[in-house]
Amino acid sequence: MILRRSSHRFALVRYPLAASVFAFLLFGSTPSRAGFPEANLGLTKTDSVTSSTPGGLAIYTITATNAGPSNAPGSQVIDNLPAACIEVSWTCIGSAGGSCTAGPIAGNINDTVNLPVGGTVTYTVICHISPIASGTLENTASVATAGGVVDPTPANNSASDTNTLAPPNVNLTVTKTDGLTQAAPGQAITYTINIANSGPSAAVDATVIDTLPPYLVGVTWTCVAGFSSSCTAAGSGNISDTATIWPTSTITYTVQATIPSNFLGGTIVNTASSTRGSGLPGALEGSDSTFVPFQSLPPREIPTLSALGTSIAALLLAAAAFVALRRKSAIE
Repeated sequence: MILRRSSHRFALVRYPLAASVFAFLLFGSTPSRAGFPEANLGLTKTDSVTSSTPGGLAIYTITATNAGPSNAPGSQVIDNLPAACIEVSWTCIGSAGGSCTAGPIAGNINDTVNLPVGGTVTYTVICHISPIASGTLENTASVATAGGVVDPTPANNSASDTNTLAPPNVNLTVTKTDGLTQAAPGQAITYTINIANSGPSAAVDATVIDTLPPYLVGVTWTCVAGFSSSCTAAGSGNISDTATIWPTSTITYTVQATIPSNFLGGTIVNTASSTRGSGLPGALEGSDSTFVPFQSLPPREIPTLSALGTSIAALLLAAAAFVALRRKSAIE
């Protein structure tokens, strides 16, 4: 049975001519041999590239068409983006009589469209790729006719696009300062180490190192991480930490130390460094120099003998002279 409306007490299946007229008015063609209109829908999807960068964009173009012979009202276009797309938006434009939701819309596509014979709808989908994504970025979109319309060639109703995700693109800067150009023995100093990532990819499992001069005492440190970043909250002694720095985010270490009171002077140089992330070559550094003026030593006192010491020394000298004279007399 093609269609039955009991309220009007007729069945189009009993009246082939009426069925043909009804189908032509609604779908633009006569029914197929199976009694349903046929619409050969097709869909393509591409972002025109084969590689994407974590933290970057993938911009897809999806086009759904109808090669006929019948119109396809109420068709459905679906595109569920992969989890690596952490933010998605789309727009749509119809042509040659095709219509769709214009947008912009956030999230996956699940859109009801009208596709007359020769009509098209074209979607532009923007995927913000996760800064920590890896592997491949694969996505499939599809189009389907509504109930009552047959697609004689459903094999072309879906299309996929696959991109290889390139190695992360990490841009770090490392700065270190104690805000001083000169200090003094016994003075406490505070270093600030700032590591920023301008992206677009995240620095995952970056190694942060700060080996302080061994003569600094009482060394402790803390770390504060910005949006989506992470580091060890606190520690003591040298820094050897594993951190993740998200794009447009920072991590900041604050290092407390004291210059020994017996430090004679010179330039205190300290360098902090961070790798770009696990498996990525290269490290970035930031240095700080603080001068401590050389300290003048107090004058040394020349040792003097006490009165008793002086008397003993005189006796020893006299005894030595007496012995020397005896030896001389014995020789003569």
